Amino acid sequence: MILKSEDKKMGFIMNCEQRSKEQLQEASEEVYYEISMFTRLMNLLASDKYKDKKVIFNALVESYLIHTRLLIDFLYNDKSFYDDDIFAIHFYSTPTEWKEGIGNKSEYLNNLKKQIDKRVAHLTNIRNVNKKWDYKRIRDEIIPVFDKFIKSISQNYLSPKWGEYKKERTRSITSYIPTELDTKGF
Repeated sequence: MILKSEDKKMGFIMNCEQRSKEQLQEASEEVYYEISMFTRLMNLLASDKYKDKKVIFNALVESYLIHTRLLIDFLYNDKSFYDDDIFAIHFYSTPTEWKEGIGNKSEYLNNLKKQIDKRVAHLTNIRNVNKKWDYKRIRDEIIPVFDKFIKSISQNYLSPKWGEYKKERTRSITSYIPTELDTKGF
């Protein structure tokens, strides 16, 4: 992929160089942590266990959204400000191999990433506007693409922890997730 001139001005670098098997196994542990936190937080939020505990509930929502943001970047990005960022493309022999397999990021995920940036990751004037998040839609956009990633890469690139993910995956993604949950101010 060729960087656009505006990317170069912003300091982006191509982050597509192939990594060693050992580097990928180590990186896969970070990816494992992200998807595990995403699914576990999603299940905690769906349980309504903390709905009446505003500070805990908000912390869970914000954590879930930050892990969502990281997974969107991991699955769809191929350029970065930093050469040590980890992206799905690193697990393939060519960047296009993964990109062609998943297609473009949906408009929903583009907008979601911007909303998380504006309403969670940065202090902005629009932080308190429309505090509803569509958890079911987020799950339905992220999980199929992530599953495609896990099924299509060489298992040699995954650390042994991934055996646990496969067990957890079958029982952990809850079938009931409220369509929207509100974050409440405190």
